[in-house]
Amino acid sequence: MSAPEYVDTLMTYIQSRIDDETTFPSKIGVPFPRGFQGVVKTIWRRLFRVYAHVYCEHFSVIVGLGLESHLNTSFKHFVLFAKEFQYPLPQNRLLVVG
Repeated sequence: MSAPEYVDTLMTYIQSRIDDETTFPSKIGVPFPRGFQGVVKTIWRRLFRVYAHVYCEHFSVIVGLGLESHLNTSFKHFVLFAKEFQYPLPQNRLLVVG
């Protein structure tokens, strides 16, 4: 699957999960389902892959457009959310660029 197809598929999946009242109840007093944290962690992990791809493959374009501060701020919020809710951050690994 190409990167654009992956992102499109991922965003469609995330939207369908958010719109699903059994996964993300919007009514006060309705409890979240048992597997809620697992769903959110899966979404978070997949979104992290998108950030990684953008930083590794498209950062020069982002800089050229003058948007790096926006991307960095968005990613900072993403990481702080993960820390707040104790989602595991990927371990530092050697990145091999081909």
